[in-house]
Order: sequence, then structure tokens, then C-alpha cells
Amino acid sequence: MEIERLAISDAAGKIRRKEREEHEGILLRTEDDEPSVDVGREIVLLIRRKHGNSVQPESKQLCAVTEAVVEVIEAEGLQCTPAALFAAGMSSLERPGTLESPLVASAICSFLSFVLPRCASSVLHLRMNESLMMFNSILENSEQNHSLQKSAILCLGGLLKAADPDEWTNAALSFHHLLVLGIDGKPKVRRRASSSLAEVLLALRGTESGDSASEVVFKVCCSILPAPATAIAAASELRKKKFEVAKAEAERATERALHLIGLLKTVLPTLASSWSSRICELIVGFYPLGQPLLTKHATDTLSAFLRSTDSSLSEEVLVLLLERILKCQEAWDVQDADNVLAAVFLVAEALKQLLARSSKQEYPQVATAYQVLVPLMASEKEGVVLGVAEGLRQIIQHTVTESMVAKQVSNGGKSLPKKSTLRAITVSMESLLGLRYRTVWIHAFPLLGFFLEKMGNACTVVAPSIIMQLADIYAVPEEREILECASQLEDALGKAVRAGGPENINALLPLNLIGALDAVSGKRGADVAAAIEAGGGRAWLLEVYKKHIQCASLAFFAKEWLPLANALEKRSAVAKSAGRALEAKVAIGLETQIWAVLPAFCHWTSDTSTSFPGIAKELGSRMQSRPDLRGIICAALRQLVNDNIQVSKTGNSTKPAMEDEGEEVAQILVHTFESGFDEVPEFYTSDLAQRNLDAISSYSKNFLPVLFNLYIALPPDKRGDIHATIRSFSRVTDKKLLGTFFRTVMKKLVLAAAGDTDGNEPASTEGGATVAERRCTFMELALALAGDLDEGTVPVLYKACKPALMEPEVKVQKKGYKLLAYLCTEYPNFCKENIIDILQMMEAALPLCNPASKLNRLHCIEGLLVAIVDLAGDTLAPAEKAQAMTVLVGEICLCTKEVNAKTRSLAYELLVQLADGFPQENGGVCGFVNIVVGGLVGGTPHMQSAAVMALARLLFEFPDELEETAPEILATVLTLLRGRSREIVKSVLGFVKVAIGKLGIEELRANLQSILESLLLWGNDSKNRFKLKVKVILERISRKLGFEELEAAMPHEHRKLLTNIRRTNARKERRKHEDGDYLSEGDVDVRSFATRTSARSKAQSGWAHTDFFGDGDSDDDPIHVSNRRQTRSVGARTNKAPGSLPGAASRKRARQGIGADFGEEEGDPMDLLDHGMARHVLKSGAKRAALEQAGNEEGDREFKVAPDGRLVIKREWEHEVRFAEDDEENNDARSAGGRSSRSKYARTEGGRSRMTSKTGVSSGGRSARSQKSAGGKSVVHEADRYRSKKSKGDVKGAKKFEPYAYWPMDRRMMNRRPSKRREAKQGLQRVLHQGD
Repeated sequence: MEIERLAISDAAGKIRRKEREEHEGILLRTEDDEPSVDVGREIVLLIRRKHGNSVQPESKQLCAVTEAVVEVIEAEGLQCTPAALFAAGMSSLERPGTLESPLVASAICSFLSFVLPRCASSVLHLRMNESLMMFNSILENSEQNHSLQKSAILCLGGLLKAADPDEWTNAALSFHHLLVLGIDGKPKVRRRASSSLAEVLLALRGTESGDSASEVVFKVCCSILPAPATAIAAASELRKKKFEVAKAEAERATERALHLIGLLKTVLPTLASSWSSRICELIVGFYPLGQPLLTKHATDTLSAFLRSTDSSLSEEVLVLLLERILKCQEAWDVQDADNVLAAVFLVAEALKQLLARSSKQEYPQVATAYQVLVPLMASEKEGVVLGVAEGLRQIIQHTVTESMVAKQVSNGGKSLPKKSTLRAITVSMESLLGLRYRTVWIHAFPLLGFFLEKMGNACTVVAPSIIMQLADIYAVPEEREILECASQLEDALGKAVRAGGPENINALLPLNLIGALDAVSGKRGADVAAAIEAGGGRAWLLEVYKKHIQCASLAFFAKEWLPLANALEKRSAVAKSAGRALEAKVAIGLETQIWAVLPAFCHWTSDTSTSFPGIAKELGSRMQSRPDLRGIICAALRQLVNDNIQVSKTGNSTKPAMEDEGEEVAQILVHTFESGFDEVPEFYTSDLAQRNLDAISSYSKNFLPVLFNLYIALPPDKRGDIHATIRSFSRVTDKKLLGTFFRTVMKKLVLAAAGDTDGNEPASTEGGATVAERRCTFMELALALAGDLDEGTVPVLYKACKPALMEPEVKVQKKGYKLLAYLCTEYPNFCKENIIDILQMMEAALPLCNPASKLNRLHCIEGLLVAIVDLAGDTLAPAEKAQAMTVLVGEICLCTKEVNAKTRSLAYELLVQLADGFPQENGGVCGFVNIVVGGLVGGTPHMQSAAVMALARLLFEFPDELEETAPEILATVLTLLRGRSREIVKSVLGFVKVAIGKLGIEELRANLQSILESLLLWGNDSKNRFKLKVKVILERISRKLGFEELEAAMPHEHRKLLTNIRRTNARKERRKHEDGDYLSEGDVDVRSFATRTSARSKAQSGWAHTDFFGDGDSDDDPIHVSNRRQTRSVGARTNKAPGSLPGAASRKRARQGIGADFGEEEGDPMDLLDHGMARHVLKSGAKRAALEQAGNEEGDREFKVAPDGRLVIKREWEHEVRFAEDDEENNDARSAGGRSSRSKYARTEGGRSRMTSKTGVSSGGRSARSQKSAGGKSVVHEADRYRSKKSKGDVKGAKKFEPYAYWPMDRRMMNRRPSKRREAKQGLQRVLHQGD
């Protein structure tokens, strides 16, 4: 330490001298001294933090040097700036004797390596030459001291980064020295030098000095990189001893080359572009050598360089690189997966840059790349297959372009030249469909689909064989079922359909449905459907068309497929008249499949304006005459209208095409048309959409009457798609014509309502059998037409809905509220103008409101509240406005207690939306909560309970906004527990659950005493499960605050409840471990609930009403349960099968496994209307059937059935019970039916007798070993079997064991309760007594 102190003292003197020389222009401080001091302190803190706790001698020495520097600088009254630290460190190195101690010198160099990057360049320039010479000397004399070398390299690199590019000549020697160390034999030194060189070259980038440094690197490469090739060539011409010498020289040259390649991997992207390209040309020369190690490192270096943003290889170098690497067999050795993947991505990147920098489209290397890479897909290593597939995708992306395809496809786009790059690529890609690649088709099919998609319309010209082979594989149902990649196959074929279009695909793969039916005409039974496929029919292709057609021509459907559908319809009629019912059914099914493709043709169709007039009449006719096609045609019409409306109103965007169609219509559209392409095509402009709408609207006068008649004629449950189609057409119909239709509908509505009022039966039953049905029909039609009418029709609708609200008929009332809700939400101005009248009408209709109408009434309230908030003070006075809002919000609160789940959910949702959008000038969320709080003083317990539930929902959603007011709300709500209303108490307990989860720990701790005092008032009341609810709440408090804090606040007389909670939780944990039913890491914490606490969940789970206010209570926290369910499902994947788990856990997991097959996980019901779920159920059933048929390794588990239908169950432990029986009794005891007829009556605890057979199985199905009499005697080992019937004593019968007394093991002997152990001992006394 004395050496350092002396050196640092000298440094301090030099610092003072330099401070006195500031007038000469030598500055040691920056312009702002305070930040410089902060930087110096950061350096010291960084060293202490990084090395202060280390036990290594180097780290201890570095900390000692740092402390000495700081101590001396502060003793001299200097500030701890980077300049002062640098001066002190350099002065220490210059002192004689410092370098004699390698440990001290290494510590000082390490110290300087921290200082140099943070020191100003102006300070370093002052002593640049001396510092460079110092570190050069250290590096030359420290070849054996690696630690000192590494520290000196960092310092030298830091100095070179700060060197003045204009004075690079003085630093060139140091740079060369650093370059030599970059290829040193010591790996750590080499890596340290490489990183320092990269930083230096990056700092010099774009300067003349940088170009000079790059030239130095190139010269070193010229001397080292060609050496292996020269040495190998020279060694190959020698023999014996000279060969061994030359071989050793070649190995040394190869080693140096490898070190240099490793250096270039780091520094090559930082070199000047002119020199880096020439160096890459040298590296490419390694490929012909056939040396695997050189090939691997060369590939890694070139890949890293090409992936860098500054790579700029010339066209000649890229061509040479591709030519060399594609011919190098060592680069494609699949045994070295890393090397192969590096080569694949190198080729992909090289092709990308080559084609980007050249206008030339055809390079022989492109086809060669496919020929080399495609066979690699047959590798047995999955990593290689995945990497090659990704590499091929990148190559296809950049090599198969529209311009290339258009240039190479000749003869008007109908043929492909025999010798072309595209044909060679196609041949290589087609080979992926061979049996050699069958195991990797799951990766090959997406590649082929992408390849076909990139070729566009030319795919049927360039790659017809690929499309046909894909179709041949897909056409065999058995093949599709066996393949694991059926979805990938369908997607590849679908991409071909989208790219080529239905016209070209149909020409390549004709449906041939009529010809197939002709070939099988007259066949009976199930052979017809199968024979269609065998006869060349491609009905399966219609499903592919339905899912994947995009931007097709409607004219093609009208010209090609519509006549085909008509022919199939006629064929069905002929077959039906001839008595061939099955053939007729198949023909009509094929016709329906053709029509099912129509909605796909109508999605972004390219010729609506010209083709729709030719097909409109046919569509209207089929809609009336064919009920089975009605839904398909309606979906197609809606698709046409909605697509064009979207583009005409919003332009070419990707917004949803359907607006306000409702859930029912959306579901109909999903089931009818499953295409998922929602992006608007580029050609679909606003002008094109407007022309299409004009063509469609010209036929509204024809379609709307047809739709009206169908709507009226159909039953209400089948009007959904018709209503949606009317609504869509009304948006494009001429206003005048639409008004005429609307007035007609309203007249019929008035007539229906008048008939209801007069009590007279109307002359017409149009719209329904009853007056209520007719009113509902015409109100729905009026609503469908009102979407695009002017505001003049709004009063007419309003008058129509007013009497409906007072109607006792539920259906009419629901439609009335639906109309009013539409007016309040879609016409806010009308709502504001008539707000008083609407409020009075709503108030008058409230007593008559049916629970089924509450949902639509809530929608009305939503629109009214929005109108009231935005209403100016002229219409309503502030007091009236507040009163109206209070009444409406109170009604929403009351709806939270509705039985209907949809109504209840909407009420909660409205509360959240209204609170979120409440004006800030009115208090925002807190202002809205104050309105809800008013319900706590309601006149009925029902209102108070509803207000508490509403407050719970708001607290759940806005815990941050209500952070200040939540404790006050909690205190107010807790006072309600002192009442007698159980309805209120139940709601308050649910609110407390929410508050515990959402309040912070400090807020909860502050209100803990009041919570406990209120809760424990109902702690002993078991009615309505209040006692259990209180217990669950206490347990959740303990999770958050801990048992100790809860116990301290708990009144003494109620601490037994807390003890019970602790014991119950401990018992649960113990049972989990005993039964093996504990979760893996990442699931629920397996620590005891008594010792763990839970913080507030960062992720908000969804609101669930029943979790907080339901009758069932569990110890799971509803706020955190959704997160835990997710982790449980993840962790359950690693658990054993249900059958391998013991006890109750096994049965529980088994039930969960069965439910999982049907989509019923964690209580979620199965949706039987979901097509995907239906397929999943069928697949699961098939799998279970196969497993049951195959059995398992332990044998057949199926139960046998006796002739009389009873199950014959054999138990594995049955042979253990039979040991007390003799063979003679067994033979005599067998009855004709195969069951033992000898049995005896055993006394039971209830005094009843139960027949127990000699096999050890009672009539109740339980083991005889588990059945005991009241005295504890075993039924199987009864002493009566040895008792003589004629005299006293025991008698040994033939083939019986010696008389014995048996006392079975009793687990109560290990019970901690004395009474239980005493009862167990009584059995031993009885056995001994009987043996006397």
C-alpha cells in the first residue's frame, strides 16, 4: 500500500501544478465542475459495488487502490473528478517500481479502465502519446501475466477510442499491437482485444483514420488467411518426415486463421466497406479447402456480417459466396445442425442482398439453392427441419416475385419455358410431396402454400402438378384422418385457391359432379356417396372454396356453377321420381354445397356492379322457393351490402364490415360463411364501392317486398337472417322508396294495435296468429327500416312504442322497450327534446315492467342518462336533473339483483361505463359513487342491498380512484350489519370480500377493528351460511395481514374461530401432501395459510357476481382465482395421469380429465352449438373408444357381464380374503348361477343384519374385511365357525386351520385422543376374553 500512496501523492502534486497552469490553456476540469464530480463519485461507487464483496486478490487490490486514490485526493483538498482520477492512476503507473508488482500494476490498470470511458477527450489528449507508450510497454512485458494484459488492453482501447483522428499516425503502432493481441493464443486475451478493436474501429468509422485502420486489418488478413490453403497444398506434395513438418505448419497456419476469423466476426461490420468486401472475398476462399472447422467459422463470420445493417458486399462477391458455399459439402453436413442452419441463413441473406442490388432476375445460384436446401428437409433432426423450412420461406420471399413470374411465364401467361429458373424451383419444391418427406409434411405444406401464394394467378401455370398432388392427398378422407397435418394441407390448398382464383383452379380441378353421378346412377345404399369420389367427383373441393375464396368474380359463379346447381336440382327430381331416394338426396346435398360457396364469392367480389343484375332474379326466386337455401342467399346479400358500405363510408380501411347486426346475425354469418379475410383489398376503392351500391340499391324495390313476405310468413324463431337482410338493404335503398315501405309497415302496426284495443279480431292474420304476435312482427320490421330514415320518422316510432310499454303482454312490452332504446341511443337530439315526456312514461311503465323486459329497459336508461348528463339547463332544472339521475341510477342498482344473468351483467356494465364517463366537473367516478351511496338509505331492504352490490362492483373496477373514499364507504356499509335484514347482510358480506381484496394493506389494517366488530355479530349464525361466509372472510384477511395481526385484533371470545381456521388450513395442507394432490411450482403457494400473506394482484380478473354474492363460499379469493386457474392449468400438464394418483386426488383428477375432454374445465359449460367443440367431442369419444378397445399393459379392464345382465366384478384383493375358507365349503357353496349360496348374518352397528358371503364381499358391495360387528369382531374371522353346535368348546373341522383368535389392526390406536385409543383397546380385551 505504501507504493500506491507514494505514487498517488506524486500525482496530487502534478494535479496542483496543472491547475496553476490553466492560464496556458491546459485544463483539467470540464466546463461544469459539479457534474464532473458526480461522475467521479459514480466511478468509485461502481468499483465498490462490483468488487467490494469479492474474495479474489485482484478485486481486493483494486478496491485498495481505489480507496487510496480517493483518500489522497481528498487529503490534498482536490475534487474527485475523472480527470483527477486519471492523472493519479497514470502517475502511479509511471512511478519506478510499480510495474515490478504485477498485482499492483494490474489493479491500477483495472482502475484506469473504469476511468477512461468517463474521462473527457481533452484530458486524454494531453497525455495521449505518453499513455500509449506506457501501455504498449506493459503489454510487451506482460505476456505471462494474463490479468495485467487484459486490464492493459482495456486501457489501450479506451485511449485509442479517444485519439484524435487527425493524429492517427502516433496511435497506429498501438492499434497494430492491439490487432496482434486479437489473434493471440490465449482466449480471454483474444476476446478482450477483439471487443476493444471493435469499439476503436466504430469510433473511427467514416474518417480517413478509420480507412487507414481498415487497411491495416486487411493487410493482416492477406498474410494470414491464405496461409492454410498454401500450407495444405505444400504438404500434399511431400512425403514422410517432410510431410509431418509441413502438416504441423499447416495446423499452425489454420489455428492462426481461425483466431483471425474469430476476430473478424466482431470487427468486420465496423470496417470500411471497401476493405470489408475484400476481406470477405478472402474468407470465401476457405470453402474449397473442405476443412469443417474453417468452413464453420467462415460461415458464422459471413452470416454475422451480412446480418449487420452496414454490410455492403458487391454483386461479384455475393455470387462467388453463393457458388462456393453451395458446392461445399462440409457446410451441409446434417450431423452438425448448427453449421447447417448457419449456412442456410447465410444463403438466404446472400440471395436477398444479391437480388436487391441487381436488376437481373435469373441467377443459376437461385435454383441451386433450392436444389441444395430442399433435400435437407428429410433430416431426422427436427431442429434442422425447422431451420431449413424457415430459410426456404425467406428465400421464397425474395426470389419468387411478381415481376420474375411475369417475365418467365410466356405465351400469354399459359406456359413456362423448359429451361428457366422458375421451372427448376418448382421441380425442387414439388419433390417435397414425395414419400421421402412424408414425416415432415407438417412443415412442407405451409412452404408449398406460401410458394403458390407468391406466384399469384400464375400458380396454375407454373405449378399445376403441385396443386393436383395436394388435391389428390386431400381427396382421400382416410388419408386426411391419418395425417397429423390435415389443417396445414387444407391451408396450402386454400392458398392455391386464393392465389389462382376459382376460375383457374376449376379449370385445373373440375368438380365433375354430374359425371360422377352418372357413373354411379342406380347404385343403392351407402355406395353412392363413396362412389362420387371414386368416379372423379370433387365435392370436397367446395368446402375449400367456401373457406378460402377471396376477391372472386360473381360472373364466374353465375356462368359456371349456377347452371351446375340447377342441373343437380333437376337430377334430384328425376332420381326421386324414379325411386332412387338416396341418389336424390346426394344430388340435392351437392347443390346445397355449391350454393354455400356463394357468400364467399360475394366477399370483396370484383364485379358486383356488372354481375349482380344478372343473378339478382335467380337469387330472389330461390329465396322464395327454396327454404333450405334462404339462409345462404341472405348471408350473401348481406355480405355484398356490408362490404361496400364499409368502403364507401370509411374508405379503404380494415374496420369491421358489419355494424349493429346483433349477436344472432353475427352467429348466422359465421356458420354460413367462415372466411376470415377482413382486410380490404387494394383495388376496392370508394368509387368502386359506390358503383356496386348503386347496382344493388336498384333492386331494393324487388328484394324488400320478398323479404317482407318471408319475414311475416316465417315463425319468430326463424326470422333472424331475414331481419338482418332487411336491415342491410334498408341502408342502401332510396329514401323515398324506403319511406313508402316504412309507412306501409306502420299502417299495419296501427291496425294490429287498434284490433287489440277494440278487442275485435282483425280481418287479416298477417304477421301472426294473435294480436300480440302481429304487433311484435311489425314493430321489428319498423325497427329494421328505421336505420337509414330521416329524423321525421322518429316521432312515429315513438308513438308506436308508447302504448307497448304499458302492455301486459310480455312480447309486446319487450319490443316496445327495444324501440325506445333504439330511439334513445341512436337519436340523442330527439331524446333531449322529449326528455321530460320519456321520463314520465318510464316512471309510469315501471310498475308494469316484466322481468323479461328489464334488459331492454336498461338500454333505455343508458341512453337517457347520457342525454341527461349532456343536457343543458334550459330543459331541466339542476334539482330535477339530479333527481332524474338518482332515480335512473337507483333502477340500475336494483337490476343487479335480477335473476336473469344477462340483465344483471348489463346492469353491472352500465354502472362501470357511467362511472368511467361521468363528467369531471361533476366529480368523475367519485361523483357517480356518491349518487349510488344514496341508495344505502333507501326505503326498502331490497334497495339497500342493491346499492351495496353496486358499490362493490364500482370498488372492484375503480380501486385507485376510490382509494381515499373507500374507507368511508366501508365504514358506512358495515353499519348495515347491525340490522336484521338477511338480504342486506348477505350483500354486505360480499362487499367486504371485495374491499379486502382491493384495499391496500395499510387501509385494511386501519379498518380491521371495525370490520371484525361488525362481522362477528353474525359469526355464530348458521342460517343462510353466514357463519361460513364470516369464516371465509376472516381467512382472506389472514392471508393479507397474517394470522398474528388478525389474532391480536380478534376479541377473546371469538378466537376459537381463528384457531379452527388455522387447524382447517393445516389439515388441508397435510392432506394435499398425503394424497399427492399438491400442485407443482408456479401454482398455488403450498405453504400454510397461517404463515403466508398475499399481495394485491397486479392483473385484474373479471367480475363474477356469484363469487362475491353467491350462496356457495370457498376459501378461494375471487379476485385472484382467475390468475390461479391459469397457473393451475399450466401446472397440471406435468402431473401424472388421473389413474396414477392415490385416494381422493385420483378421483378428483379423473373427473377433471373427463370434463376436459368435453371442454368443461374449471366449471365452464360446454357449448354444444360450437362446431369446433362438436368435433372435439367426437374426436375425444373416438380416442376413448380406441383406448378401451386396445386396453392397456396391465390387461383388460372391462367388466364382464353375467347371462342375466349383472356385472361380474373381480377384486384384486379377493384372494387375500379367501384364505380362511376350505375347498370343501367352497365347492358345496357354489350355486348354479356361479355365486356363493352359503352366507351368514353379521350384526351391524345399527342392529340390522347384513348378508355377507364367504367370498368376503357383502351384499352392499363392501369388503368383509372392512365390516365389523358392534363389539368390534371381524366378520370373516368369526369365532363361531369353530364353535361346536352340540357341546361347549371349539371343534376343528376337516381342512380347517387350527382355532385362532384374530384382532385386526385398528388405526384408532394411533389417535391422539385418549377416548379413541380406549375404544380400540376394548377389541383386544374382547378377543382375549373369548379365548379363555
